[in-house]
Amino acid sequence: MKNQNTIAKGKRHPILACVIDIYVVSILGTTIVSLLNTLIQMNLFTAASSLVSVIAGSIVFILPIIYHNSFWQKTLFVSPGEFIVGCRNVEDQKVWQNQYESNRLGIFFIVIVNLVILSNMWDASFNGAIYPLAKVVGYTFRIALVLYALKLLGDRKLAGIIIVSLLTAITALAFLFYVADPGIKMFGIYLNGGLLVIYLAIYLMYSSSVKLDDAEESSD
Repeated sequence: MKNQNTIAKGKRHPILACVIDIYVVSILGTTIVSLLNTLIQMNLFTAASSLVSVIAGSIVFILPIIYHNSFWQKTLFVSPGEFIVGCRNVEDQKVWQNQYESNRLGIFFIVIVNLVILSNMWDASFNGAIYPLAKVVGYTFRIALVLYALKLLGDRKLAGIIIVSLLTAITALAFLFYVADPGIKMFGIYLNGGLLVIYLAIYLMYSSSVKLDDAEESSD
């Protein structure tokens, strides 16, 4: 991998970084609450008053916005969104870099799609469901794995695409073998199959340039 000082500077993407942070905070928050629901056998989402729900939801949105608007320059802390879009601490300064030294639209597409998918994993909790512990553990493991994959992409490591591709393939197989409703089954297979094709195409787009750059770095 290239040394941080040799990577070209890039544009700051505060809106994208903020959106990523909102998703990450929301996903982690709902995961924690869903785990608590299972442990205490009470759904906190439905038990909370509408006012509490509005306040909690507002905090999830407002805090990242305030940080990216007013505080990002005042701290060396790098948020998940900042890291993924290329912000690094270099010599005690926050520097925005283009890790791939090319258009990152494909990388950002993978990031946003997977965050949207993760944000919908606990939908049944909002309708009063309490998940079995085994399912909570499984979902939490998948969430951790996807977030790790997105971190890898932020670190210019295409292994992140391989991870999300494998998970997408497993999801497509799950629809094939475990979903009874024909309409839902075909929708899940086509959706995940289409995403898998897109992910692999994006991998091929970036793999040659990443390998070339890494080879040049090694020769230096």
